[in-house]
Amino acid sequence: MSGLSAAVTGVPAGVTVLIGRRELLVEGLDRLRETRWVTVTGAAGVGKTQFAYRLGELAGTDLGDLCPDGVVLADLVSVADGDRDGLCATLSRAVGLDDRSAGDPETELVRYLRDRRLLLVLDGCEHVATEVAALLDTVLAAAPGVRVLATSHVVLDGAGEYRLEVPPLGLRPMAGGLADAVRLLVDRAAARSVRLDPACPAVLRLVELLDGHPAAIEHAAALLDLRGLHDVLDDLAGPTTLPGALRAAFDRSYRLLPDPVRRMWSIVSRFRGAVTMGSAREVGALLGIDPGEVDSLMTRLVHASVLTRVEVDGRARFQLLEPLRRYGAGLTPPDIDQDAIGHAHATECARRVHRAAEAWFSPGETEVLGSLVDELPDVDAALGFLLDRPALAARGLDLVADLCRVPVHALGAAPADYVPVVVETLRRQPPGPPTRAWLRAAAHGACLAHLSGHPAAADLHRQAEELAAALDRVEAPEMLLVRGAARLCAGTQLDARAAVAMLSAAARGAADEGDRGGQARAMSLAVEAAAFGDHGDAIRLARGHLDAAGRAGASRSMSWASWALALAEHRAGHRDRAEAALREALRLQRAAGGGRALTWSLWLVAVIAADLGAHERAARLLGAVRGRLAVTDGVGRAALPARVQHTAQGACLRALGERRMVELVADGERLDVDTALGVAVSTLDMITTREHPAGLTDREWRVAGLVAQGMTNAVIGETLGISSRTVDRHVSAILAKVGVPNRIVLGSWYLGLAVGAR
Repeated sequence: MSGLSAAVTGVPAGVTVLIGRRELLVEGLDRLRETRWVTVTGAAGVGKTQFAYRLGELAGTDLGDLCPDGVVLADLVSVADGDRDGLCATLSRAVGLDDRSAGDPETELVRYLRDRRLLLVLDGCEHVATEVAALLDTVLAAAPGVRVLATSHVVLDGAGEYRLEVPPLGLRPMAGGLADAVRLLVDRAAARSVRLDPACPAVLRLVELLDGHPAAIEHAAALLDLRGLHDVLDDLAGPTTLPGALRAAFDRSYRLLPDPVRRMWSIVSRFRGAVTMGSAREVGALLGIDPGEVDSLMTRLVHASVLTRVEVDGRARFQLLEPLRRYGAGLTPPDIDQDAIGHAHATECARRVHRAAEAWFSPGETEVLGSLVDELPDVDAALGFLLDRPALAARGLDLVADLCRVPVHALGAAPADYVPVVVETLRRQPPGPPTRAWLRAAAHGACLAHLSGHPAAADLHRQAEELAAALDRVEAPEMLLVRGAARLCAGTQLDARAAVAMLSAAARGAADEGDRGGQARAMSLAVEAAAFGDHGDAIRLARGHLDAAGRAGASRSMSWASWALALAEHRAGHRDRAEAALREALRLQRAAGGGRALTWSLWLVAVIAADLGAHERAARLLGAVRGRLAVTDGVGRAALPARVQHTAQGACLRALGERRMVELVADGERLDVDTALGVAVSTLDMITTREHPAGLTDREWRVAGLVAQGMTNAVIGETLGISSRTVDRHVSAILAKVGVPNRIVLGSWYLGLAVGAR
């Protein structure tokens, strides 16, 4: 026998090219060289059979010295569940042994294989897993020249077995090419004379919706015969929608599992993201399942290829492919109903959000807030479950009130992302007396709306004021917070100074109530308001905030306080102290995983670089943060940094010219975060050693740059937060040091130096 037996007739129709498995095939060949038993595992429909056929073909060529008697395929689909005699008969026929022998079938099979050197490919072992494992233990012990390549949804758990998992197709583009999942969809559609643009957002959305599951993508391509791409997306968007053939494959996997494991499948299907063992135990406990039993059931689901174990930062998480999750969400498991599962899941999600809100400004804030980022899809699903049931809508209000207390920047979100959630939650509350949770949700929602310039800000603020009056909490910390945020976003220095007083009072009130998160939010906003207003206040407040965060052991809060201190020190003209604070902010932000906080630090480095005449570096960094931060629309909180950014952009544009400015910004937009960080750090290194011409101080150099932009002393004072009289004194000192007679000549001198330094 040589090559793959003619029994290979079960390759799925229409599958002509194996996509996205090159590295896995290389690994499979290596494993077959090193071990005698490899089991290809993976979820139903993920492509195990096709992969095993291709691997068997390659083995027949590349491993000819190890299996000179060839590669033999035995399709076990027709073998009855648990039928060991039927298994032996199927294997005997596959290797060419006459199964009419009077002897024991297993004994005859082992005797026949004893002196053979071949590769057995056993496809579809899951329904006879115990029998296959026992038989292979016997065969491999008696026939040292036999190697086995098996496919199974479940782990066979035999002696010497090596598992090779076939994952879903990748959703990220490969170097210089397309994502494997996109390649499969485009290829299969082309086979049906349907041309798809692989860069079309709908194509990317479809493969993401199907989680890269090959059989599901094949089905979607088949639907394109009669329907448009967006029609197919709509067809497959239902919470439990699955193709019939795929559902039948999952049904076979489901039938092999005992009732407790089936229930656990339904439970984990409630989770929209990766599941931690802790979350699974908590939900299981609410449903009356012992934590030890949950561990055992989760292990069974991993071995059945329903769950995939991944490791993130040294911690195990369990992922469920979207088609498998949809299947599980549509089940009616024994002795439990989906509503009870949804209630337990929503309860656990609400607990996690509450813990995150309480953890802010504490030693555990980075870990707790970081884990909540991955759980936001679950939080969204839990909130929907609660709001869909009027009797539970008040619990949805509690959840949203806690969610609004969590720092949105820690979740990689913008304030505007939360406002519609608050509005909808308040709208769906049944009539009843006002509560503190209602007030907190409205007040924090109004605060976020003000900060983002959201049009719902005025209405939410009005609701909060009415609720505060009804509850006799007009001077509550959350109300001082929302009023301070409104003044902060008015955009003038006078309003910013008023905001400092309100927000500082809010921070003190929150501290008195033991609300560390409320204290941290109010303090950080007070520092921000002061940084764009009175610099002395900003430095004092930022240092106080940094000290308080340090005493609390809150490293993430320390990173924001360091950033605010850097901004305040820079605007006060203290270059070295600003550079040191910004380096510390970058260090802490990298340790916390980056995110929006790191992007704000890149923005501040760009502003500092522009002020100090490093215009090319500033332009690249402005490009790196472009689109990631809303600082140019002049709306809400963005009005304050927008004014600072416009000044920096104006300096770069004058020094570089429009064409060069556009080139550098576009170059910066292409930078990944690590490269942009490298540019920022090298810029800070340059700032540390940079000396200004004519012996000008940092503040004098900045004033000279603003004079070169044609600003009056009043505008310079407004920009720097100092009086016009102070600007007059700086200009007089600069003219004397540089040795020029007036502002016009000073501007030419500055621009000439800036062009030379590009």
